[in-house]
Amino acid sequence: MAINSDAKALKMQEKEQKLLAYFKRQKAKPKPKLYLIYMIFILALIYIVDEVATNLPNSLETELNIFYVGMPLVNSGAFTLDQLLAVGYNGIVEPAEIYQSLSKGLSTIGIIKLVANATLVLGMFYRPLSDRYGRKIFLFINTIGMAAALFIIFTASNLWVYALGFFALRFFVTPDQQVVYLYEIAPDKWRNTALSITKGVAEFGLVFVWLLRKLFLKEEVPSSFRWIFLSVAIAASVVAFIALLCARESDVFLDSRIEHLSKTPEQRKEEAKAKDASKAQGGFIAALKYTFHNKQLLWIMIATAVMEIGYSCCNNYANVLNNGFLGQGALSQDQATEVTFWFPFTCALVTLIYGFISDKWGRKPTSIILLSSATIAFVLEFVGLYFRWPTFLIGLFLGIVLGADWSNGDLYAMMAGESCTTNLRASIMSVWSLFFGFGMITSMGIASALPAIFGKQNLALGYFAVAVPVWVIALIILTLKVKETKGSDLAVAGKENA
Repeated sequence: MAINSDAKALKMQEKEQKLLAYFKRQKAKPKPKLYLIYMIFILALIYIVDEVATNLPNSLETELNIFYVGMPLVNSGAFTLDQLLAVGYNGIVEPAEIYQSLSKGLSTIGIIKLVANATLVLGMFYRPLSDRYGRKIFLFINTIGMAAALFIIFTASNLWVYALGFFALRFFVTPDQQVVYLYEIAPDKWRNTALSITKGVAEFGLVFVWLLRKLFLKEEVPSSFRWIFLSVAIAASVVAFIALLCARESDVFLDSRIEHLSKTPEQRKEEAKAKDASKAQGGFIAALKYTFHNKQLLWIMIATAVMEIGYSCCNNYANVLNNGFLGQGALSQDQATEVTFWFPFTCALVTLIYGFISDKWGRKPTSIILLSSATIAFVLEFVGLYFRWPTFLIGLFLGIVLGADWSNGDLYAMMAGESCTTNLRASIMSVWSLFFGFGMITSMGIASALPAIFGKQNLALGYFAVAVPVWVIALIILTLKVKETKGSDLAVAGKENA
């Protein structure tokens, strides 16, 4: 047994020495001129694919329901396509069987979204792998994984195959490896500015949702939405290989791994005896222990979970557009498509601006500004629907709501990343995803109950009644319990917050 143990230890040392030599070679490679700029461009491309892929199921929820749930009724010969389209898009309640089927279909799609969060459990153990094996390879794997998931949805002929593709999509969009990568290559002073510029460009990319809807959606051809998913799958594949060929490992990651692999077995044993979770080289369990021993991180996680209870209230915008506010202002498919053209502009503007504010004034004041803006825009969006304002105005207000909500989530994730050690950063982001997912699942459960409580016509009111209070609670937690993280040095972050 001792011989086998010694042989395994020797093999492990040989493997680690090869890794050490590889990481040193990567570190020694000179960076091309303007490396940061072109890497931000590549990360922006990945972000665009990520944002479009994430938004497609929400944007096309009505079309998905009509095709997967309504078309079997038409194919059976019991009803006509015109009857299905009238119920699906115009709010007509007859024939009752179609109306009831489509209502159940929306509930089923909601359940699929809810159950898909089970992929977060797998992600908790998948995401930390980049703390051990590197950021670059997972930039590629996650992006090509999105492409594969979108292709599954393109081929899906029923709701259950669609669910399989949606589960895979949720799994690969959740890790946000591009965020960790950007944290580590951006200058400390301008970290959030770099993130907001990158993601702001990506939010402009959401105009592609409108463009693809314009190009492919035909109301009289319920399957036409499939070509949208195929188009984005092809784009994701191209971007994945661009990242594989052009990106290099972050210096922060390389320095951390070189430092660890350069230590002797005796030094590592001493660290293990000290039971210092901050010294672990990745791993969800180690990161979870570290979080519960670090008050700063723990309160950031709790604030994230509370804030995300409002997730569905913002992101289920298709339901609000289709039902209007207090029985007034329901939009047609063409009008909803126009809204999807306009909202990326204000969404991107909010995303671009908040990074500059955050790096100048701090993360906590920025969170107050973001959620206050979301609340005001929420009210104006609903008022606009009720009084039938032009679709471009409704779209612009919706963009502020989405941009502020999404940016606030990114802000909390960044604060978590700025409050932990490099060797656990991707793993901590996995723990952050756990709290984020808890809030999101809670949000989806609440959102599924709101139609029964408020009714379809008052759904927007229900969303507002849930979102605003949880945002206020999250801000109180952030203000009272979390230290400012602006300008944190990532090389030493996390050591003073325990």
